Amino acid sequence: MMISDFVDFINSQTDITQPIELRDTKVLIDGHHIQHELYFEASRQHRDDNYGTNYAHFADTITSFVRRLQICQVVPIIIYNGSIDPTKYDNAFNDRIKEIQNLVKDDYRCRRLQSPTLCNYVFTSVLRNLNIEIIQSCSQPWIQMASLADKLKCPLVSNKKCFYFMDNDIAVISKLPIKRRQLSFSTSRKLWFLKCKAYHSSSLQKRYKGFRKELLPLIGVLLERRLLDFNGIDGMRNEIFRNCNHKIDVLMEWITTKSFDKVLESVLKFISQNKKSINSCDLKKLMTCYQTNEFSGCSLESHLMDPQLKCNTLKVKTAEEDVDIILPDWFVYEYHKGVIRPALMNVIQMKTHVLYPQLEDFSQPSSFDCTLSLRKFLYGLLRTDTKIMSQIKVMTRKDLNRFDHLVSPQLKISELQELPVLANIRKLAIHKRRALLLSILRVTEGLINRIKVSLMVFDLCQDVSSIDSTTLIIILLIYWRIHNKESNWKTFIGSIILSIIYYLNEDLSNEECWTQLCIPPKSSQQFNVQFVHNFSQFQSCFHMFHFINTILENPIREGNPYFCLNGIFIYNTSKQLSNDDNYKAFVCQLFKNYPLMANIYNEIIQLVVFDINGNAVNDINQNYLISN
Repeated sequence: MMISDFVDFINSQTDITQPIELRDTKVLIDGHHIQHELYFEASRQHRDDNYGTNYAHFADTITSFVRRLQICQVVPIIIYNGSIDPTKYDNAFNDRIKEIQNLVKDDYRCRRLQSPTLCNYVFTSVLRNLNIEIIQSCSQPWIQMASLADKLKCPLVSNKKCFYFMDNDIAVISKLPIKRRQLSFSTSRKLWFLKCKAYHSSSLQKRYKGFRKELLPLIGVLLERRLLDFNGIDGMRNEIFRNCNHKIDVLMEWITTKSFDKVLESVLKFISQNKKSINSCDLKKLMTCYQTNEFSGCSLESHLMDPQLKCNTLKVKTAEEDVDIILPDWFVYEYHKGVIRPALMNVIQMKTHVLYPQLEDFSQPSSFDCTLSLRKFLYGLLRTDTKIMSQIKVMTRKDLNRFDHLVSPQLKISELQELPVLANIRKLAIHKRRALLLSILRVTEGLINRIKVSLMVFDLCQDVSSIDSTTLIIILLIYWRIHNKESNWKTFIGSIILSIIYYLNEDLSNEECWTQLCIPPKSSQQFNVQFVHNFSQFQSCFHMFHFINTILENPIREGNPYFCLNGIFIYNTSKQLSNDDNYKAFVCQLFKNYPLMANIYNEIIQLVVFDINGNAVNDINQNYLISN
């Protein structure tokens, strides 16, 4: 019998899991859970996850969801699991490898993988723009979340089954209504609310006489560790002399008839044969993962109540011994606010970086391979000691298999300039951090100014944030072009530039030749994985840039660059541009009524395809530029 059996049974019982109206309250929400729910809801609505996703649709779905909560006077607090667990990465990566193997075996017909690389970036960026609180725990996140919900007297939302076994009485909502039309209004009371179903452990007490909430951690351990087999259940059934049809009923009736100590003593009789070595002390120790009063350490409540709370020591278990790594207070503070992602802490603590495969061409090298230069600088910036030059174990994909290898950190920008260690980064003036980042990207202030002038001259951008976002996309497009080992980047460069122009010019949304590019291809059409592979590579470049920019305290403003990252649009335009005979005719048709936009296209093309020395990569007049 497994833990899922218990949860499924509880959720099916109307006297235990009951309808509630969610309104006028704070609510703690499992960040990973709601992030994936909203992403797949956006993908379901627009059918765009098969082509690398449309992040603008995802951002709209997030905003709409938060607005509905606000209409109901519900204040969401997003909680992320920031704990480091090496086994979690191993299992998750191996699961992803199995996914892609099945994907290739199915000839890419069903292309839904787990959420893409920039999913978390877009999700948290939108939430911060909406002033939604985000907290990331450093250890035992679910105990902390349950404890905080108890103190705030508010429900929590998560699909994690562990919350059903916590020893406090909190309302657990396994699924929030996330669709646009799932908002309810009471005419008589003149108020809005969301219809949900919530589980309270106190409901068990009404159903099973003698039930005590301190028994839940024990039940959780027995089921999670699969310590009870059917023989054990039959033994309990015989002992209580009652005809209980469901095995969960048998367990609950039996366990509520005894004192806690008697339960511990008696339950050992019914443990599976292969677990006989477990004793009562072992059970009590395992139960602490469900006991909120047993937890001590970094508290979610502290970071919620005191936004300026800072600490600078985290205890790290290395392969040899426990050591204290002293991290800068800004790093730890931003880690608890979810700005610094667990992947970066994993590089520091475990010397491991996991690069999950995306939707990409699995016959080619991993879409993260083009980010090697950025990652070396990232590892160099994450050093906590100038004397320690540990290599980083990188877990990635090679063909259809997992590939682990070591990468050495980059220690110098040039022969005369060394990278600062983590503790010294924020001591640098902002202009020096910006110069450092531009050196890593191999771009100059002059190039950035040329990009901005090109955009401003044609009145393409309406505000500074749009200029920053668009400029950043073009900078990373240049980086991608330089570090892409494949020679077929012409089509992708064109498609990204067209995407920028389309999403910054509202007039184009009235042109049929443009809007048709946002419609998913028919399922009968042959799928070209190369177009999606290029998009995945670009997302990887953005992902690593964002990590470095965050560590350097954002010397380059990111704005909202996801507005133009539409997988369907990029796929469709790449398909059109891949035909050399049709390239110029297709682009000219798009700009037939907008000659100035054609000039923008030519201007940006020239900026992207020139190399860092100002030399043309190849004959741009013949291959790229169009005439008005």
